[in-house]
Amino acid sequence: MSNVGDELPFVGIPTFCKFPYTRKLDGVDVAIIGVPIDQGTTNRPGTRYGPRAIREASQIYGPFFIAEQGIYDVELGRYKLAGTKIIDYGDVIVAPTLSELNLDIITVYIQEILSKNVFPVTLGGDHSITFPVIRAFKDTSLKIVQFDSHLDFMDDVAGIRISHANPFKRVHNSRKI
Repeated sequence: MSNVGDELPFVGIPTFCKFPYTRKLDGVDVAIIGVPIDQGTTNRPGTRYGPRAIREASQIYGPFFIAEQGIYDVELGRYKLAGTKIIDYGDVIVAPTLSELNLDIITVYIQEILSKNVFPVTLGGDHSITFPVIRAFKDTSLKIVQFDSHLDFMDDVAGIRISHANPFKRVHNSRKI
């Protein structure tokens, strides 16, 4: 069987940038993990499909990542990420409608990746996933830069304390920043 055409974006199972799908973390530097949740949103649901859509959109870039060289950055005029072993770890398995349980599940998945000294890159989901991801870095000093049109720092929205409007408030309260 020939491998001709394997690199085409419409061929194969859509993993992030066509990186291999595996749950094995030995020798891995970066694990892409999807967090298909939108139950923390109070408006415009559908972000649970975000990880899948991002993976499908990324298919076009996969053939341009060469393990030994990395990927060419046109703006910098050089290759980046040479020798970086990147995998697609799949998705967090969520329990629909169980918001607090899902936050714990997300933290466990990220801790699992971190325990192997692998850097997690999350594909979301609504903003509520930010808190459990950051919580997994509990003993790590973090610098956070947020690009958003609002702070995600409300204490609650109509009495709801776990939503897309307050992950950084939860982070602040849990890390005593």
